[in-house]
Amino acid sequence: MARRCLPWLALASLPLAAPLSALEPPSTVARWAAACNGCHGPEGLGSGAMPALRGQSADALAAKLLQWQNDPEAAAATGHVMARFAAILDQETLQALAKHYGTAP
Repeated sequence: MARRCLPWLALASLPLAAPLSALEPPSTVARWAAACNGCHGPEGLGSGAMPALRGQSADALAAKLLQWQNDPEAAAATGHVMARFAAILDQETLQALAKHYGTAP
């Protein structure tokens, strides 16, 4: 009898485990933000030579990413490595990242 109850007991404990949302993969913006934070510091607050993303306006961040995206040679010529990252962002992700870090206009 005890053997037959064990599978049901295991199933009964599932609601106590992590919610399904915790098992879902992170969003595109969350993955990109993690990459941004690698250089720009935790939560994009800056890290020494890398400027803070937080505190800038969302419009200014989007404009800078678009500038690097539209003219990667100019960005690379001035020593900005961001042109490589901006080049592969689709417009939706670019705008979402700007909103994630930026302040409202």
